[in-house]
Formats: sequence, structure tokens, C-alpha cells
Amino acid sequence: LERGGFLNNLLLNLGLIKEPIHLLNSWFAVALMMIYYYLPFMVLPIYSALERFDKRLVEASLDLGANFRQTFLGVILPLTMPAVTVGLFLVFIPAFGEFIIPEVMGGDKFFFVGNVVTQYILGETTVALGAAFTLLSCLFLLASCSGLYYGLKLFKKLLIRRYT
Repeated sequence: LERGGFLNNLLLNLGLIKEPIHLLNSWFAVALMMIYYYLPFMVLPIYSALERFDKRLVEASLDLGANFRQTFLGVILPLTMPAVTVGLFLVFIPAFGEFIIPEVMGGDKFFFVGNVVTQYILGETTVALGAAFTLLSCLFLLASCSGLYYGLKLFKKLLIRRYT
């Protein structure tokens, strides 16, 4: 991600940029590393669900006159929704408290919740403030996960109701 790095050289050779750009210590670097780190946690549960998925259900849906979009939304997505939910929780919960990737890739420019808590607890401010912020973060995380869980449950019900 530096000026003489692989990505800059690739973009220069493809002619997409005229001079090297500084990608390190940017939001792009933080987002790229977060995707690189957390993508397997999202892909593996979905892959596992699709591997166990009965292909005859797709064939039956197509034989009964549904197009691919209707088959995906009415058959595949509702049956793989538990895996999507697991993947979302496996990504959302640790990414919420991430502090290493923003610190290394973003420098002092970008702060995640984990960075702020770390600064409060390890810094010169009071530990009680860090503990209070941690408790508020946990409550927010619990509320977010509950909302996500019940929202996905409602989404699945609406999908099943619409396509049956």
C-alpha cells in the first residue's frame, strides 16, 4: 500500500494511475484490511450451508416455473439464512472492537471503538471512564445483535411469505 508497493505498481502498469498514490494511513487501507481479515468468517458458514444444500430443491423450483431470481429469493436465501446470520455475527462482533487494524493501517486518523477503549484504559485518563465506555459499548453491541437477529428473522419470514 506504500508508494512503491505491489498495488501501486499494478495500477501504474495497468495505466489506471499516472503517479503512485499513498494508500497507507487511509480509510481505504483500513477497509481493505478489515475485508481481508474478516471475509473468511463470512464466507465459510455460507459455503458450509451451500455445500449441504439439496440441489433438487432448486431443480424443483425451476421445474415449477420459477425463474432464477425467484428461486434464489424463495428457496436458496431462506434456507441459507441461518448461515448468513452466523457469518454476520462472526464478523460484526469482533470488528466492532477491532483496534489493531485501524491503528496499524490508519495511523492516528481513524478510531474504532476498540481504539477509544484502549486509549482510555492504557492512557493517562481514568480507568473508570474506560470501563464505563466498555460497558456502554457492550450494551450497544447487545442491542445491535438483538436487532440484527430479529431483523433477519423477520426478513426470512417476509421472503417465505412473499414467494410461497
